[in-house]
Amino acid sequence: MNIRFFGHSLTKYKTKKDNSIDTFVNIIQEKYQCYDANNSYYGIGACSEERILFYLKKQKDISMAIIFHAIPTYVFVPGFVQDITKSKFSKDEMNYWKKTNKILAEDLTLDKANDIVTDNKQYFYHQDLQMNRFTGAMIQIDQYCTAKQIPVIHFTHNRVPDWIKFTSGIVDKEIVSKMDFTHNHLTPYFIGYENSANGINKEGNIIIADKIIEYVENYDKFIFEKKGV
Repeated sequence: MNIRFFGHSLTKYKTKKDNSIDTFVNIIQEKYQCYDANNSYYGIGACSEERILFYLKKQKDISMAIIFHAIPTYVFVPGFVQDITKSKFSKDEMNYWKKTNKILAEDLTLDKANDIVTDNKQYFYHQDLQMNRFTGAMIQIDQYCTAKQIPVIHFTHNRVPDWIKFTSGIVDKEIVSKMDFTHNHLTPYFIGYENSANGINKEGNIIIADKIIEYVENYDKFIFEKKGV
């Protein structure tokens, strides 16, 4: 089964060199033998909804898409490995990007990066516009999965407007809230990224994995129930 994940840092997984706990992505990949060497499109810190759409449309032969939808704050920057807010980059962020060679522009200094963010905020950013981009990308993701008949599990959150009604797949509104990724210091499952690749403890990752397995194994049943069949 060719299961593919899309989304923010909650979808990060541990690598072979990592001695921390298995994340739910590791658990699912092991169970369904759906290992994915190209992890450039998920597990993205500060991931935007537009980035999810961008990479979803590039994937071929997907048996199932598991999408952890972004929050409206982040602006898609294709040239960066993660997206931006209207805030400035910290020195630690820039040092990490440089150290891991994950910024495409080799000559990008902290000052230049912050100039980009400042200009975006001054000339291109508006809260309503950003919300329109977020909801527009989310609707396109839904419609794309419907049109391409891609089985999909949507994990959403409380910042998705009530008027958005998904036409594709299964929609889960509880898992992300339980893990509380927007205020992760409040959740008992958060143990920090230094202790877990996705910041979630063993119990939390098992909870997410079990829920995904339930959806995968009973996908048709959930779809029938959603349609009222």
